[in-house]
Amino acid sequence: MGSKFNSTAPQKCRKETLYHTCFVAHASGRQDLAQAANGVRVLRQIEKPISRLGLLDLVPDPGGPEFNEEIDIWSKQLFAYWAGLRDPTDPNEVVYEVRRNETHWQASMREPHRSPKPLTLPQWEELRTDSNIADDAAGSLMLAHELMRRAYARIGVALEPFRYQPESIAFANEQLRTIAVGQSRAFSDGFLRLWRAERLGRSA
Repeated sequence: MGSKFNSTAPQKCRKETLYHTCFVAHASGRQDLAQAANGVRVLRQIEKPISRLGLLDLVPDPGGPEFNEEIDIWSKQLFAYWAGLRDPTDPNEVVYEVRRNETHWQASMREPHRSPKPLTLPQWEELRTDSNIADDAAGSLMLAHELMRRAYARIGVALEPFRYQPESIAFANEQLRTIAVGQSRAFSDGFLRLWRAERLGRSA
């Protein structure tokens, strides 16, 4: 008596599964290319106004392998920044929280999936055993510069050491010294980079 089991069924199933997987991957690849092409087209349309605002250097590289994801994140960061939001739009962003006390500042850095850790100033690491930053004439300026320096370092851009740069003074006056004593304010990586780039673009 012959077996009712069809020995060709598993092979047919495997072929159909492989064909479906290849078809989906091909379709996904075409969608990715179409999305990338659309992103490049939009960037070309807004290149001049973005350049005037000083933001062109922060635009993701269209030739990069993660361009679609990067341009999506950058767009969200840009719209959030223009809306006056300092909170992160991407879960992989680093967030810096600054608290103002009676005589000093305290800052912490929260990386994705990690506990917050104190933020210290490189100039003071060997002089102090705590993470307090004096609320004096230079303290807030140095803190402002350090926040922006770290934000840019995360995209591979090194800023020059603190030298009372105009953007550091402006950030301290507008974003830090407006924090009430006993209160805190959070800044995302994206916000810090966009704020500095736009400020430099406007003053150029």
